Amino acid sequence: PEGGHLKWGYVLWDEDATFNHYINYTGVPNENADADPCYPEGITADPEQHIVLLNKLLENDEFRQYYITRYLDLLNTAFQEEELIGVLEGIENSIIPEMPQHFNRWGGNMNQWQDNVQKLKDFISDRLDYLPEGFNNCYNLTGPYDITLDVEPANAGQIKFNSITIENGDYPWTGEYYDGIEMLAKAVQSNSGYIFDHWELDNQTLPNPNLINISFMLSQSDNLTAVFVPNDETGIVINEINYKDAPDFEVKDWVELYNNSGETVNLSGWVFKDSDDLHEFVIPNGTTMPANSYLVLAQSLLDFQTHFSSVSPVFGDFEFGLSGGGELIRLYDSNEVLVDFVEYDDEDPWPTLPDGNGPTLELIDPDLDNSLASSWDSCQINGFNHGTPGMLNSDCSLGIEEFSEVIVSVFPNPMKTTTTILVANNTSPMQLVIYDMLGRELETLET
Repeated sequence: PEGGHLKWGYVLWDEDATFNHYINYTGVPNENADADPCYPEGITADPEQHIVLLNKLLENDEFRQYYITRYLDLLNTAFQEEELIGVLEGIENSIIPEMPQHFNRWGGNMNQWQDNVQKLKDFISDRLDYLPEGFNNCYNLTGPYDITLDVEPANAGQIKFNSITIENGDYPWTGEYYDGIEMLAKAVQSNSGYIFDHWELDNQTLPNPNLINISFMLSQSDNLTAVFVPNDETGIVINEINYKDAPDFEVKDWVELYNNSGETVNLSGWVFKDSDDLHEFVIPNGTTMPANSYLVLAQSLLDFQTHFSSVSPVFGDFEFGLSGGGELIRLYDSNEVLVDFVEYDDEDPWPTLPDGNGPTLELIDPDLDNSLASSWDSCQINGFNHGTPGMLNSDCSLGIEEFSEVIVSVFPNPMKTTTTILVANNTSPMQLVIYDMLGRELETLET
């Protein structure tokens, strides 16, 4: 229940049987490398109804598309021959030193064992050689054809192709796929400096190349490019992070956003995530952030408001929490565009005080690159030992020594249209908020 699966699933064992190297207790008729990929679907000896379940699921078009393309995705990644042989040889090399002791106890010899290992390698090679023919026979497909994926400009975003997301640095990426089953592609807006613009597919026309999600049939080898353009920044930045409470101050995790733009931004439907895409908190409709304002997202509204009752606005609960050992947190707008992200850590060069000692991670200046550890600081200042949610971040460069009392004079107060504000003895950044007679905020001034 704590993982990302969150559903029931099969538990596999005796996986050496998949290489035709085991006792066939269940009487599967064909264990050879030339067994069709759809072969299990026709097995009739099914006392526990596993094949019945699989075949019923395959009647669903969405499941069928995923079932076939997931197999193809694996053949282009983890099931590549060099990958499989590499894993097998890694296991082989790690247990070679133990084999003489194994033979002494259980019998056999090194030549027999190495011959069995070679049989596994041969099965991998033979199986991969047969599968193209098997797919065409089973699912009425044709191919395979090469599909080459690319992103322009480089590192501006990523492509999710069927079930796999191609990582930065791997473009252009080429895989082998088939006609007769839909290919699904999604432009992943993983760089906050860019936004998706359109697709380019060389050998066929897409009905709407501006959609983030597209599907197409691969009737010949082709090239698919996701084109991104610079993003006009919204100015919303992740400004403060509380990822681990002090033992005597249980407020739970929270994140502060700051509107560093000169205008109000509508946050309706924006999504806050950690490193797991299944963990998300959706900001309620109607939420706006005026220029230079703050907004807090809390893991527990009850705990947060118990300690910070005057801070507003604050939204929650985001139930997934933040890692005390560092992780990636992300903010997306309502169009799934990545607005900002921070991959913080609890070790140097990141500030270490926030790791359960009371202070929070505070962005030194909202104009800095908050993906860099050097842009963050943390300190304990009298009166602000547990962060500064909803207000100007601490200036840790001033230290924690005592300062003279700041004197603020306002006249006339209350006022009608104009007033004079005098500040004396102030040596650090300061924020003044002006309210009307009904308590409504009119203006925020910062030094």
